[in-house]
Amino acid sequence: IDGTIYRHDNAPHQRWQAINTFPKHFHDGNEGQVSESYLPNNAEIALRQVLTFARGKLSQERTEPNLGNPVSLLT
Repeated sequence: IDGTIYRHDNAPHQRWQAINTFPKHFHDGNEGQVSESYLPNNAEIALRQVLTFARGKLSQERTEPNLGNPVSLLT
């Protein structure tokens, strides 16, 4: 809704090859803000971590009165 994006990505984009976990990287708020991604390869554990992250963002949104729009979570 507001353009915010949180996404774990494992595509080997050459733009992010300096990231220590390359090709794994995390888009933290927008496409251009990238950090290391330590999302495990085990799908069940990874899903739990993504859902915990989403829960935290949604809880944060409810407690911060000026956010207004829901957080967009893409995985």
